[in-house]
Amino acid sequence: RGRAIFEGLVSKFPKRGDIWSVYIDLERLVQRRAGNNLPQLRNIFDRVTTLSLSPKVMQGFLTRYMELEKEYGTQQTQQQVHDRAVQYVDQKCAQ
Repeated sequence: RGRAIFEGLVSKFPKRGDIWSVYIDLERLVQRRAGNNLPQLRNIFDRVTTLSLSPKVMQGFLTRYMELEKEYGTQQTQQQVHDRAVQYVDQKCAQ
């Protein structure tokens, strides 16, 4: 039920970083307690890091994504987050 509420909120207000942040915090809590939530968390991070957000907000999400991958992921998943960050910077510099 909680996921459905947050999914509705992020689809209605996709650029609200605070909503995404709370959603991620709650999903991380589930991951820490149950340990079976990594695909859901990655999906949320993948979605939020494709949005057109300010550099400061995006930096926060990419940093948190990298922390997640350092804790639970592999070298390959960490590289994917790094590549996503580089792509974002290249995209912003091209504008």
